[in-house]
Amino acid sequence: MLRLATQRHATPILCRSKTASPRHRLRATISKSSSWNGARRQFCSHPLQSKPPGRIGAIVDQVADLLPHQGILENFVHHNPLEPLEPMRFPEAVSYMHQLESYMSPGERLFMLTKLDPRKRVNEALVDLTSAFLDRGSAKWAPAHREHGFLYFFASLEGLGLAPWRKHARITAERILKDFDTTGKDQDLAEVILTEHLEWMGISQEEWTHAIRSTMFDLKGWAGMFRRMETHPAEAPTNTKVRLLDFCVVQFILMRSSMEAIARHQDWDLEAFSLAALLNAVPRVRPTGAHHHHHGPLPWHTSAIATVDQTAERRELLEAEVEHSLLRAISNDPHSGESATQSRPKMQVFTCIDDRECSFRRHMEEDHPREIETFGVAGFFGIPVRYQPADGRDQMILAPEGQNPTAVLSEDIVDHKASFKRGRRWIAQISRLWESAAFTPIGSIGLTSLFPITLTRLALMGFAPSLKHTVKDWFKAKIVPKAHTEIQVPFTPEQSASMLARTFKDVGTHKRFAPVVIVIGHGASSVNNPFQAAYNCGACGGREGGPNARLLARMANDPAVRQCLAQNHDVIIPEDTVFVGAMHNTTTDTVEFFDLEKMPASHKERLDEARNLVQQATGRNALERVDRFLLARNRVRTPEQALAHVRTRAIDPAEVRPELNHATNGAVVLGRRNLTKGRSLDRRAFLPSYDPFNDDDIGTNLEHVLGPALVVCSGINLEYLFSTIEADSHGAGTKAPLNIVGNIGVLQGTTGDLRPGLPTQMTEMHLPVRALFVVDAPVARVEAVLSRRPELKRLVRNDWVRFVVRDPTTGAFFKQVNGEYVPVDTDEDLAAEVKPQDVTVPVPPAALPQHHHHHHDVFHHHVHGDLIVQKETRIYWASTIGMILSAAVPIFLHGATAMNPYGTAIAIAGTLLALPVLAFTK
Repeated sequence: MLRLATQRHATPILCRSKTASPRHRLRATISKSSSWNGARRQFCSHPLQSKPPGRIGAIVDQVADLLPHQGILENFVHHNPLEPLEPMRFPEAVSYMHQLESYMSPGERLFMLTKLDPRKRVNEALVDLTSAFLDRGSAKWAPAHREHGFLYFFASLEGLGLAPWRKHARITAERILKDFDTTGKDQDLAEVILTEHLEWMGISQEEWTHAIRSTMFDLKGWAGMFRRMETHPAEAPTNTKVRLLDFCVVQFILMRSSMEAIARHQDWDLEAFSLAALLNAVPRVRPTGAHHHHHGPLPWHTSAIATVDQTAERRELLEAEVEHSLLRAISNDPHSGESATQSRPKMQVFTCIDDRECSFRRHMEEDHPREIETFGVAGFFGIPVRYQPADGRDQMILAPEGQNPTAVLSEDIVDHKASFKRGRRWIAQISRLWESAAFTPIGSIGLTSLFPITLTRLALMGFAPSLKHTVKDWFKAKIVPKAHTEIQVPFTPEQSASMLARTFKDVGTHKRFAPVVIVIGHGASSVNNPFQAAYNCGACGGREGGPNARLLARMANDPAVRQCLAQNHDVIIPEDTVFVGAMHNTTTDTVEFFDLEKMPASHKERLDEARNLVQQATGRNALERVDRFLLARNRVRTPEQALAHVRTRAIDPAEVRPELNHATNGAVVLGRRNLTKGRSLDRRAFLPSYDPFNDDDIGTNLEHVLGPALVVCSGINLEYLFSTIEADSHGAGTKAPLNIVGNIGVLQGTTGDLRPGLPTQMTEMHLPVRALFVVDAPVARVEAVLSRRPELKRLVRNDWVRFVVRDPTTGAFFKQVNGEYVPVDTDEDLAAEVKPQDVTVPVPPAALPQHHHHHHDVFHHHVHGDLIVQKETRIYWASTIGMILSAAVPIFLHGATAMNPYGTAIAIAGTLLALPVLAFTK
């Protein structure tokens, strides 16, 4: 609910001087300004210093570029937090961002003078307003006046309050209501008010850009969300006008109110000395040492299991070691990377390029390396669509962010349609009734009669989450029958053929297909996880890629499409080849197959064998993943146990680490699978497939693969990098106190700024290195692609990624350095860059040359983790035993004599309630 006009007081309150008058104190403060001019000149001398402003609305737009640009939770897609600075070199961009953040807002400058912070109550008031204004259905009812924008919304509510410090805000609100143009031409009013407040604070026009930016940085998460919804109106609440300028104006109105209140509290004579003159006496730039950027885990979200290498200072050492290990692991024998020419394989598997599929592909191949081939393709498989699921969810885009496809892939229920919809409606009505009753006094009393159900549920959540989920699934299956669905291909045969040909030619399999081709999209499942979309396929806009895989298989099995492929695209699919769509749940390591009933009877034996191989691979993959889960390493020994464990992690509402997602990602190997086949890359590498011998000199196919790989993989890598080493600016903090607000983002606690980036539990095992791209193509071809794609070229030239090219003919490596490609000797050049005694990165043994093994303690992190597990286990059991004894001992010694008649029952009931809660927290 929206809290209106709540008064909050900044603390501490300064004691007033008994020896100096207010006017004398002001003169003494102003006299300090001469010693601060040097810092101001140093800041303003930066080469990217903003130009003198024009229209103030344009300044707000300019400032918005460096605000967080993360989407709402359901559209959470990994991205580079400093993407607007990509035209700058990586180290310069990081330094420049730090410099901009060192510019103090007017509120902080007043705090420097008085030790009274005007921002605290401003931020709290603004969060109350913004959380209600941007709410996307979390609140019980929608507030009025959102269609007129945030400025009018603020004005319509401000007059209802009586807080003394908001006197100026109420006066301004009256003016807004009087002068507001509800026809939509209200920008002039907003700009006039913002200009007046900047001038009142004594900020010259040359400083407006920095003052506006620094003020919005006080709540940059909320400011960034306003900008995101302004530029992506589909993410804004229905019938709501969202504009960053309005947010900025309201912020300055409240800031002036708070500053005036402090001035009155200090007995300042603002008629003799304006507040503007006072603020001008304070430096614009934060003094050296007053603020610094933390490196590594912060005190407020420290992780006991975070690796010791999570620091900016060690980044370059880690990058050199990863580069050394990876290039040694990739064979430089030119024959080992040749395109496959052996006999027809038994099975081919297409997966996403995702680093989590790296180990899955290896396990698919390891028993039959010559009979099974795997390929990595961006997870939407080159088929951008709008997807309309049959379960009633809203239409969604399954394509990389920024694409706006028009084709709609509709999923329809074939059988049990009526009972399916009736069952889902019944469950929804029961859930709504339960929630409504919980919010009413009489209903809450009525729900207490169901205490056997709620207590059983609580006990199962704490002690047996898997059993709870099984019971829930059984109950749901009784009400909602499993429905068989069907999809309709939204393309003509020629359109389908064109998209398929591009994919098949890029990976080099356009004339060589196995009898069974499995196309596996990926997604993830977890409960109580606000970052669910971040675990899904980034190439599908943070959603599951299963529908795209199912669509590709349906298109490739269509005889009309195959005819177009053969006639118009020189792609020959044998008649005995069948494509099967599937979806890999990377959390539970299960694979669901689609449309098996449509497969020809002649392929039943082959399909059964393929499904069995996939099942074996998922079990081995789960067992490999479990090695990183500290609570499971010493008690999970078999693939079956591993699958059961990862399933429990996905359905346990207390689990903050359902999977580690992209943690430890550090490389992208773009080329033929033979370069990395049979080598353990420790789930660190994205593996896009590309055949350099099936491309032209200008890199037509290479551009198809390199473009998405550079943008998507660098975005994932850089978000993990900054969320790890600069978590105060770009991370979300620990999940424990996170709360979802308005279905748009998360807060630490119950108020404060929206937190962008990733939580600690997603980064604590990450090694902060820039992604190393290894591209299997001639240098000239790579440069031809980069010359056509400036957005890719700047990522490479400005060192946002590290970039190595491998000549597919000679096997030689060339490292991109300032636009030049320098030959790399994997035995000498790389070894010279690394001092192994300075690096503790646990590189997989299979990727390391033997003479380096003694320099690495591969298991140092596991040992550290095991100690933590043992300590926490002891604490848990000590707490459990202590809780039981605290109730049992008094009952045993005194019985009912020391308690009221129901004391024993109360003690036992309280203990029984507390034990599952304690187990839940563990």
